[in-house]
Amino acid sequence: MKNGTVRFGVVGLGMGRNHAKTIATNTERAELVAVCDLDEERVQGTAEELECEALTDYSALLGRGDIDAVFIGTPSGLHGEMAIQAARAGKHVITDKPMEITVERCEEVTREAKKAGVTFGVYFQHRFAQANRTIKRAIDEGEFGKLLVGEMRLKWFRKQEYYDGGGWRGTWAMDGGGALMNQSVHFVDLLVWFFGKPKAVTGMTDALNHKIETEDTGLAVVRFENGALATVLGTTCSVPSLGTEMAVHGQNASVLLHDDKVVRWETAEGPREHEVDPPYHPIQDFVDAVVEGRPPMVPGDEGVKSVQLITAVYESARTGRTVEIP
Repeated sequence: MKNGTVRFGVVGLGMGRNHAKTIATNTERAELVAVCDLDEERVQGTAEELECEALTDYSALLGRGDIDAVFIGTPSGLHGEMAIQAARAGKHVITDKPMEITVERCEEVTREAKKAGVTFGVYFQHRFAQANRTIKRAIDEGEFGKLLVGEMRLKWFRKQEYYDGGGWRGTWAMDGGGALMNQSVHFVDLLVWFFGKPKAVTGMTDALNHKIETEDTGLAVVRFENGALATVLGTTCSVPSLGTEMAVHGQNASVLLHDDKVVRWETAEGPREHEVDPPYHPIQDFVDAVVEGRPPMVPGDEGVKSVQLITAVYESARTGRTVEIP
């Protein structure tokens, strides 16, 4: 760091372009030094817009002494290897979701980051949504009592061109799955954050309306270690997109959310009055963690949990059996 400022390089300028812009324009104690992408036209245009340097060689980015941290926004199946390279180069690392596409790779990234002594975080922005943070605190403080039932539903639409144009989406090698691993992973992460460690899962998946290797629809029933049950639905077949819904039901209260907004939150006595937490951004949290020498809100040990559950759904769908989660 220089004068308490975390200097960034961003690699992968699909969704990574938005993250680069956030770093450059809307993050305290952060500076965007360089962006990196194999597409020369894309990287040059982004660099000109954000007034930083343009690179097409990732190793050149990692070799720079004026870069402290790397945001990895490449296809999911590349996250692990690129994160390990960055950690070994002494860079702090934050990856887009999911942190990798297998549990083993997730755990390897976490080990390497700890070994290198760098900060490692995963970009799960829905944990930072104001309503979700308020609900998580209420759960932790016992307002819901024993958790009983959860629901997670993602009903989005993606055209076939979405999969064809990217080249990697909907593939096992680079996407690690389909509607569950790519789109629903954010909300599977929320479900695990709210309910705790999953114990077992029974799932079914299929490609109902797209020509892809993986699924455009996945369904599962999850049992958690605390005894709660939850359902999961993720699809990119909803015409039109109908958004996301979450529900948490406990002995003392229930809350329903639509697109990270509270629709209804009630206890046995009636509606619960609540104020949502103030805004906080995952990249700001990561920068603050680096500067303050603390773990980020979503470290590797947390980032792996959604991947563990989703890959268990895939195993259940392949085998037709309930899968126990270690």
